[in-house]
Amino acid sequence: AIQLLYQLKDPRAYKILEEALAVDTEPSVRRNALDVIRDAKRPESAQTMVRALQDSEKELRIAALNALGDVGDPLTAPAVAGALHDVEPEVRTSALNTLARIQQKANEQHRISMEERKRQYEEALRKYNEELERRKGIKKARDLYDVFKPK
Repeated sequence: AIQLLYQLKDPRAYKILEEALAVDTEPSVRRNALDVIRDAKRPESAQTMVRALQDSEKELRIAALNALGDVGDPLTAPAVAGALHDVEPEVRTSALNTLARIQQKANEQHRISMEERKRQYEEALRKYNEELERRKGIKKARDLYDVFKPK
């Protein structure tokens, strides 16, 4: 029912999902809401999942950590790091894994960004060298003209 609600593209659906995640008494409903929120990939999804780290159910906290790892938003790292102090060892382990996944995604984004900057630099350098060669050709032509110009 939760997935269907969101698939209907009802503008109120996301708010209902957030409420279900926050206050529904049935853990399976909260888990389904969390899954749909993760898959929605909305800008506010990460912060909604961060709030799920306070859930009373260990499995839901772990699921929220896994979802945050899927998203890989570095802005969620402080909240994930807070889960390192959870009373449940499985949650603490998941928090460590999630922090590692967030770092991996940040490293990958940085690598891609650096490759794009390198590509832009090499393209600018290529254009500069072409322009330099063109200007050298013009200078040679002027020099030749000066040598052979009629007097």
